[in-house]
Amino acid sequence: MDLADVSIDKVFEPTSDIVENKEVELKEELVVVGETVEVKRTWTLNKEVEVKEELEYTKEEIEYNKIDDVMFNKKCLNSEIKKNIEVKVEMNVEMKETVKEEVKEEVQEEVQEEVKEEVKEEVKEEVKTKSNMISKFTCCGENNICNKTECSEDADVTTQMLEKKETEKEVIDLTNGDEDEEGVSQDTKQQVNTALALVLELYRAVMGCLLVIFVPQDCNGVSCSVSDNINNAGGGLSMVGLIFNLLTLASLSGMYYYETRREFKMISYLESNSYKARDADSVEEALTKLSPHRQERLLKLNVNYGRLGYASLGLFGINSAISGIVVFNNFLDAKTLTVFLTNVLFMSSKLGNVYEIIHTEPNIFYSAFLTRKIQYNDVDPDKVEEIKLEV
Repeated sequence: MDLADVSIDKVFEPTSDIVENKEVELKEELVVVGETVEVKRTWTLNKEVEVKEELEYTKEEIEYNKIDDVMFNKKCLNSEIKKNIEVKVEMNVEMKETVKEEVKEEVQEEVQEEVKEEVKEEVKEEVKTKSNMISKFTCCGENNICNKTECSEDADVTTQMLEKKETEKEVIDLTNGDEDEEGVSQDTKQQVNTALALVLELYRAVMGCLLVIFVPQDCNGVSCSVSDNINNAGGGLSMVGLIFNLLTLASLSGMYYYETRREFKMISYLESNSYKARDADSVEEALTKLSPHRQERLLKLNVNYGRLGYASLGLFGINSAISGIVVFNNFLDAKTLTVFLTNVLFMSSKLGNVYEIIHTEPNIFYSAFLTRKIQYNDVDPDKVEEIKLEV
């Protein structure tokens, strides 16, 4: 049998077994696919149910969640508010510090500028006056025209200015009580204190000199009055004692006159400067800044005060001795001794201070009325002790 005789249908005709097997396999695959689809559907349904269950809250849970959200928001707000407040406080502190520094710098600059302007103006005025004075004197010296009107007029003007300043410094206005403490100058205060101290000094001089008159004496067993003491000094040693009483009082009155004038001149012309030397040579050099007229007046008052001071010391010693003899010849009781010693010692302390003032070099000027109080503000080095602290 030839191959050509075989038909194509017979060659490619499938067998029944193969077809059946293929069908079975396809059915099995379809079943498997269906099962997987159902499993997936069930899984998705279960997930949806779970999600629904999770999303569905009870009323209590919903309310609690709301409260929790509110509290969380409040905490966030409080923290933010606190942060903002802290930031604002820090900014305020920084602004205050910067403003303070700026104000301090501005005030310092303004004060420095004002002080500089004042100093410049004062220096300019001083330089102008000095240059004018120098030019005037050089004009008179070089051209020899001191007798002409130009230099004489300038000299008259300068002398008038000096005399005017001198009179202004010498005027003491004790009745001007309307000014406050800031308006009263230091010189005026010192002059007022000197005038008040002078009243007490005059009382001390009267009681310390007129011993024969004011010391109690015996008049027939009774204390004599002032008029009795004067009448009893009609002759002899009592008369001598009364005369020396009056001479001593006159000498002390003259001393107080020059002492007061000297004090006022020193207040007007001089100043106490703790930063300058106090020896006689340094003071003499400083006095050259005064005009010759003022130097002469100040030194003359100092010399007259010294002379009357020594005279009063001598007369007071003689007067005390003679008055003591007169008083104790008419001794009454213990009052005679106590009053006599009190008056003598009362005046001796003043004359002791006078001796310390006048017994110095020519250009040393001590105040006779003003005293400086010393404040103790530290411990003496040889009294310093180590303090042991007990724990």
